[in-house]
Amino acid sequence: MNYSCFAMSINPTFLSLNETWLDECISDEELHLTGYSIIRRARDCFGGGVAVFIADHLQFNLINTETCSNIRALWFELSPLKSKKILFGSLYRPPTSDAFFFSDEIESMLTNYSKNDGETILMGD
Repeated sequence: MNYSCFAMSINPTFLSLNETWLDECISDEELHLTGYSIIRRARDCFGGGVAVFIADHLQFNLINTETCSNIRALWFELSPLKSKKILFGSLYRPPTSDAFFFSDEIESMLTNYSKNDGETILMGD
């Protein structure tokens, strides 16, 4: 089942895709999914990449992050009405990367991007 059929049948609020193998040669228009906005971080020459489809009715802010050579990560924040902000991270760790390094990088990212008064949701593998 491709992601378009899945989204049409399940109607998720978010759809996080890892190891997309997408690069700059593939436009957002080619990945269009009706009812969703897309944010993504392209793969490097060795694979990987992440993309997140977010339902159009939600307002989100993409958090600009520095790119780490071993991790592909997208961070964005939702500000629901009458609710605390929610930080989302979509993460991909290549199988050849060091798990301890990955853990340290995630901890550093959480320290930099999370707010004390909000929720945090991590997606990925």
